[in-house]
Amino acid sequence: MWALISACVPQRTATGYTSIGAWELASYKLQLENPEWQRWIRDVAGPTALRALCIDAEDEQPDYVLRRLELRDSFSEAVRLEIEPAKFKIGNLIVLLPSKFTGGCMAFRYDGQTRQINLSDQLTAVIAVYSGVEQIISSVDSGYQLTLVYDILYRGSRPHSLADLASPKKTLRSIMGAWRDNSASNMPQFLACLLQRKHACSFTSDDNHLLSVLRPLARELDFSLHLAHIVVIAKAQDSDESVAWAADESISMVEDSFASYIDEEDIQTLAITDIVDLEGIPVNVDGLDLSVNDLVNGANARLGEPDEEALDEFGVLQYGYKRTVLLLWPESTAALSVSVADGVYDLARATLERSSSAMPTRKEKHLMERFVQWCTTAHCDPRLQHAAYMLRQYAERWRDFDFFLRAMTACGVDKNIALIGSEGIVSAYNTFDWDVFSHFCNVVVMQEPSNINRWNLIMHLSTMAIAEGNLEVQRWCQLSQSMVLRSLRRMSPNELDWLMILISTGGGGFLRHIIYPQLLAQWPLGVEFWPSFLRRLYQNSKQIAFSEPTAVSTVISQSVEIIVDRLAAFPRRTIGACGGDEPDMKAIIDVIRLCLDVGQPAACASIALRMRAAADAGDYDPRYQPWNYYLDISGFLDEYLNANHERSALTPSLTLFFENTVLGLLSPYGLHPYGHFAFPPLTGPILASLMRAARRIGGVFFLRKLFTEQPQMLRRDSETLQELARSIVAFLTPSEDLFDSRLEFELLTRLVVEAAVDAHDIQHPEVSLVHGLINLCLDFEMPDATHERVWQRLLFVPRGMKASHHIATLLVPVFWRLQNTLARRNLNLRTGRFDTFSAILITLFSENNMVKPADIRGVERIRKIECSEEKCQLCGALRKFVLNSSNPTIQFRDIHRARSHVERRLIAGCMDSLGFRWRTLKDRNPHTLEITKPGPVHADEVATWYRSHLTGKRMLVCLGGAETQRAVLGNDYDRVVAAIEGVDAQTIATPVDTRLPLASLGVNCAAKKSRQL
Repeated sequence: MWALISACVPQRTATGYTSIGAWELASYKLQLENPEWQRWIRDVAGPTALRALCIDAEDEQPDYVLRRLELRDSFSEAVRLEIEPAKFKIGNLIVLLPSKFTGGCMAFRYDGQTRQINLSDQLTAVIAVYSGVEQIISSVDSGYQLTLVYDILYRGSRPHSLADLASPKKTLRSIMGAWRDNSASNMPQFLACLLQRKHACSFTSDDNHLLSVLRPLARELDFSLHLAHIVVIAKAQDSDESVAWAADESISMVEDSFASYIDEEDIQTLAITDIVDLEGIPVNVDGLDLSVNDLVNGANARLGEPDEEALDEFGVLQYGYKRTVLLLWPESTAALSVSVADGVYDLARATLERSSSAMPTRKEKHLMERFVQWCTTAHCDPRLQHAAYMLRQYAERWRDFDFFLRAMTACGVDKNIALIGSEGIVSAYNTFDWDVFSHFCNVVVMQEPSNINRWNLIMHLSTMAIAEGNLEVQRWCQLSQSMVLRSLRRMSPNELDWLMILISTGGGGFLRHIIYPQLLAQWPLGVEFWPSFLRRLYQNSKQIAFSEPTAVSTVISQSVEIIVDRLAAFPRRTIGACGGDEPDMKAIIDVIRLCLDVGQPAACASIALRMRAAADAGDYDPRYQPWNYYLDISGFLDEYLNANHERSALTPSLTLFFENTVLGLLSPYGLHPYGHFAFPPLTGPILASLMRAARRIGGVFFLRKLFTEQPQMLRRDSETLQELARSIVAFLTPSEDLFDSRLEFELLTRLVVEAAVDAHDIQHPEVSLVHGLINLCLDFEMPDATHERVWQRLLFVPRGMKASHHIATLLVPVFWRLQNTLARRNLNLRTGRFDTFSAILITLFSENNMVKPADIRGVERIRKIECSEEKCQLCGALRKFVLNSSNPTIQFRDIHRARSHVERRLIAGCMDSLGFRWRTLKDRNPHTLEITKPGPVHADEVATWYRSHLTGKRMLVCLGGAETQRAVLGNDYDRVVAAIEGVDAQTIATPVDTRLPLASLGVNCAAKKSRQL
């Protein structure tokens, strides 16, 4: 290298001074032995560089003449050189050769504007620069920097040079200043100028001139200057020129003579695809509404060749033009606001991946500042954590702590250190001096809302400080630990593990005097924190109590007391967006479970007492009665005790809850509109819960005492009381060897069954309910006195009802069901409990329902048409026709013997004298007997009496034989039988004929057996 330097001469600056550490070697002393080099300069490097100056190398065909080799070493100093103008000279082509060096950055200045060039010692850099531009070269820090300098000479007639912008600048400054200062309504919000080049291409010289003038003026006069990429869709103009279609008819090609100027009638749409600042940073401009009319050069701007061609839905050819628009407006314009777009994230990421410079370039600084702005508004963006990582890497590479602090604050790292994690902390600690990094750590400790994040930061720093022996950092960590422990942030459930480790390490005194007072100050932490905290505290009490044995139990008892005191007696919770509410049983159950889990069962009694007091005082929402809460609570406690048999000793503390449940479900809570008590419903599941709760507090003993002392609890409807009695049997039946329990059980069931009897609704009786009541008495083997009470209520005739109707619709159906029920139990109506009821019922029936009709002869004749066979279907059909059928005729199509049987029954009843006529139709096979009725030959009272007559005979048969009937009916026997038979009592010489047609009456087999007794 020294041999090369010895052949050089010192380089002179623009002011004529000799530069230290910089030499020049004239071209005549150089010999380039590689023939491809000059071809590469002429065909590749030169045209590419000139294209950046908007010079077409193919049109101009410039020459590249080597002038010198420049060499700079580590002793060099910053110099300023001028690109000297000359005849036919466009400028210089500077080729930076690969060599090991650092520093030596280049910048170019012209008319107050400076352009800095990033250089690399691993690449060959080619720079084209106009004559008249000042070149600024910084000092080389190490190594050697080699540069070849060529003159660019043009062959054409028009020289290429930078324009003098002084006069346009002065005019523009005046116009823009007036626009900024004038707030009149007629002033435009913005100016939009269509540039000559497309999206992806560099600007032409005209565009460059415009931007070079506007950029410093915009900065000086507080204007916003941006570039908008637009897509213009225009329809093809009508033309006689032919259009050639491709084979698939999806692409069309037009003649080159198509001239595309903006025409408002041709423009279909103008859409902005994206907006960037002059450094290429994507931005959003709120309030910007751009149309073709807003383009200041819209009438004269040439669109050029279209970028896309397509057919619309009507088959009309449309062209798409991708163009760039320059946007300018005063920053004071309130209608337009600029914000960094999301695209800055991808741009910053790509820049970080390909950049390796130790110092930021101007463009990188601008990009990072915009990236920081984006981070301030992206706190909910999932990419924020990676953005913080990228910004930290930039700051550490540049060793710029101020930028680091601003970037971390923008990302919210000061409030969430987890965004950079422990690796980020270690990296930043190792990069920046502690004097400045401690400021960041203090900010985090003061502002970070997470206790764990604050603690982890301190622990990481403490670990590194101990490893390095840094006493200053260790002292800071100790002070910060103390501050964190005495200024806890709002605790969250995910910090419980960390908190328990601290408490276990610090001991009971630390818990009681430092941690617990801070937690009390944060009391509205809610159910998400306190139950878990107290349970963990209870489970780890043996590891904590070594410093103060009573600390844990004191903290737990005080906390539970506060929780219980703040719990409403009957809490509600809001549901839905409309603000409705519902009972919140879970809130009470959660507190009860907490009390049991942390060894505070006595607190449960306090909850139960408060609920009972509130219920007695009516302090609850009438829509949600207390028993709704009691049901869920007792159900939970019953399951809890079943699953935790070892905690059966807790039952006394929970007794009040079960008592509340029993009292709440059995006690009336108001009056119905008609004056009756309103009771909670006792359906199947509710009854089961009631019985399980009663079983926990003494079972039959408790209920028998309760019903004896408060009989109003049994003033329910009969059906509910029947279900209650059966539930008592299902859940509370004691063992046979427990005499006292058996006695209490019998007394209790008798109370409930008798209450069910007394509650029978005599004004609205129903057969099924009465039958259920009788079955209840039979199932519970109630004494005769109870059965007599049933008969008394059953025989009572409701107000407004005739006795005959009451007997026919209620008593007789009950009689049939009773007879069947007794038969299934191997009993009968002659049993002492039921013979009196049977006698009274049959006697009442004969007196009220067997009123003899005026035409008794019709009854006798109808009776005679029946034969002695029990299951004669022919006689049954004939009787039904005579008594009930509304049809005037009936036909018997059967064999001769059957027809003869029917004719004999008609003759026996002298039915012809009543107007009946019959004949045999022989034109059919088999022959048919047709009977014709003259009309209503009997009155309704005759039919009614006859049906009652059959019912009465059936009831007598159910009693048994004649002697049994007389024994049951006693002295009323003759009168009852006479009324049923429709004759005088004196004519009764023989008992009732027991050969009744049972099949036609529907009596079951049990009745047949009773007839034989």
